[in-house]
Amino acid sequence: MKLTSVSGFSNAHDLDDDARPCVMSLRALVLDDPDANNEIEELKLFGATFNAHDVTCSAAEFVLKNGQVLFLDPSYHFGIRFGGGEQRDLWCKNNPEANSMKEWSSLRDDRQGRGVIEWESTK
Repeated sequence: MKLTSVSGFSNAHDLDDDARPCVMSLRALVLDDPDANNEIEELKLFGATFNAHDVTCSAAEFVLKNGQVLFLDPSYHFGIRFGGGEQRDLWCKNNPEANSMKEWSSLRDDRQGRGVIEWESTK
């Protein structure tokens, strides 16, 4: 999975003639408590390779301040599977190399208050 920081994006899609564009929020479907403190406290990347403008990783995990874990598994056959801690367990079970992968954890630089991310190897 490749992660890149961009200043904006285009949502122009090639739709079938009978299709109509729509917008949906996953907040109520994904978050345990959509109204709680859902700020990201920690971001973990598994098997990450850092380049000048992007990061490539085998999987990613977001730990929220309210304790909820969100896991992104790009190895799923039909696209990126999005789940909780149980998804991470399934990913580890299906990927024998997962337990030996280097794990990177983000640290928020609160001294400057700008949300600057520094990476530290935790495994």
